[in-house]
Amino acid sequence: MALVRMARTRGAALVLLAVGCGRDPAPTTRVEPPAAVTDASVEPIAIAACGPTSPVVADPAGRTLLAALGGTLDVALSEPPIRIGSPELRAEHATPTATITAVAFAPHRLVDGERVPLTAAELDQVIFRGTVLRLRSFGQLVEHTSDDCAFTLRDLIGAIELTERRARAHNAWTDRVDIHHVHLQSVTPGRDGAWRLTWAS
Repeated sequence: MALVRMARTRGAALVLLAVGCGRDPAPTTRVEPPAAVTDASVEPIAIAACGPTSPVVADPAGRTLLAALGGTLDVALSEPPIRIGSPELRAEHATPTATITAVAFAPHRLVDGERVPLTAAELDQVIFRGTVLRLRSFGQLVEHTSDDCAFTLRDLIGAIELTERRARAHNAWTDRVDIHHVHLQSVTPGRDGAWRLTWAS
């Protein structure tokens, strides 16, 4: 199984709720959910001191937004796709020799089944706290790192694009790039600490 490390940097350092990188904090710091979080099921979580290999944990304030995240992936190919099925279905397959030239993820928030555009504040919302974010898609595991111990929704969108470009190019399930399953259904934690991307057609 492939493991790919991808680094991400941002200009401004972000304070990790009193657990800053490079400091010497207590072993763990208990973080209470912000007042804006009304979901009674959200419990306080313990976040270990941030280090170069600290795995991410979901930030309480970003859980609702993460659960509502949806979107459509656009995969550009080196060769025109092949139309399959009836014209009404508008289904396409990549040719066996096509390669990925670009990947773009158009996100939205699902509210009562409706697609709602994301605001700038939502894009800047911290979703994960930690240094290492591991995303799994199509059986491939891709690792992303943060230099400030946090991943915003905007960072997660970029990580999804990088993950899909790598995972779909090395898809062992078919003999070609998957351009059919492009609608994000969920981002959920796995038992191995990786977060699984689930896609539908």
